Amino acid sequence: MQEDPSTEKITRLWTRGLSGKALGLEFDKKTQKVYPPAKAKPLSHFYASKVSELGHGAFGVVRQATHLASKKDCVVKTVRQDAVGRSYMEIHQEDDHFSTLLELSTNPHPNLVEYLDFLVGPNYVFIVMERLCGLELFDIVCESAPIDDDFCKDIMLQVLSALKACHQRGIIHRDVKLESFARRTESTSSELVLMDFGLSCPAETRQDREIVGSLLYTAPEIFSRDYNTKADVWPAGVMLFVMLTGEFPFNHDPQSGLICAGFHEGDSLTEAFSRDVVCQLPETTVDLLKGLLVMSPKSRLTAAAALEHSWFQSPDDVPTSLTSQPPRPNKGKMKAARAMSTMCKMPCTANHKLLAESVEQEQNKTTNGKASDCKHGFSPLAAIAQFVPCICSK
Repeated sequence: MQEDPSTEKITRLWTRGLSGKALGLEFDKKTQKVYPPAKAKPLSHFYASKVSELGHGAFGVVRQATHLASKKDCVVKTVRQDAVGRSYMEIHQEDDHFSTLLELSTNPHPNLVEYLDFLVGPNYVFIVMERLCGLELFDIVCESAPIDDDFCKDIMLQVLSALKACHQRGIIHRDVKLESFARRTESTSSELVLMDFGLSCPAETRQDREIVGSLLYTAPEIFSRDYNTKADVWPAGVMLFVMLTGEFPFNHDPQSGLICAGFHEGDSLTEAFSRDVVCQLPETTVDLLKGLLVMSPKSRLTAAAALEHSWFQSPDDVPTSLTSQPPRPNKGKMKAARAMSTMCKMPCTANHKLLAESVEQEQNKTTNGKASDCKHGFSPLAAIAQFVPCICSK
């Protein structure tokens, strides 16, 4: 593999991206332009990238860059194809999900990141997007703690608006969490933007999807591989729960960072809504939480329906049993939740094969013709428990 990704020859680009427009391809009927290696240009022909990194992860690095033809400032995320795997390339390239993401900038929404270009070479995928200069949402919440109702409502309005727009465009994000939002600029009044669409997929109905996401936020149906846009609404409920309480809704092992058993039957939800800090919340607040955190996707609110909830219209709710606002988590508690979220991640790797096999085994367990020990047909947490070392990465 080449040491310098900027020298990678671009053999495929998207006609609606910045590079395609610069080449006069934006009105081409085809969404992709494929070049034979002999005619392919290196990435440096299209973009001038800074040497220093803005960030990096398991699959690649992010650098500030400038599109040479348009002089537009942006960031380029360099992703190794061997790291993201075949499924990623099938969804984004063969099924042309990249074109769907480019439409986010064609018809921009204030709470969705703008994707500007996609280019593919033999070894790398180059993802070009607007540069977000503000803090991640979890850092904002930590620094602002304890947060009041108005602050919390403003955040959730933007979170749910982003999800509504995403779902209207036929996209399931699949990695919604506090870390997936950031302010567009450094201003404290700047809008929040949903980013990190690397695990996203088309929303059309289909079974046998991948098991992906961040474990503490993952909707229960994800482990059945049969899910839709409502899988993004569950983590929005987790986000609201964390902001209001400084805790995740589920019990967890401090050493492994793994959520504990009881999740599959809703026992953990019953425990979560019984906590003192939740019982002190206004009824409308708890009602919204229960509408977002519903085990059955059919009963769960959509993002659009959640935006119509009375919580957003109720000014400064006061709990019936209290004469003052309920206590909100301080900086220390929020930072502890932040550390837990960082510790417990579900990597998009072959470990999911192990997890899926175990889930399948759980589904096949029957007692008198009925699924055993599970009201919803399978026990995802029982399946997960034996793979703690595999799916929990620091």
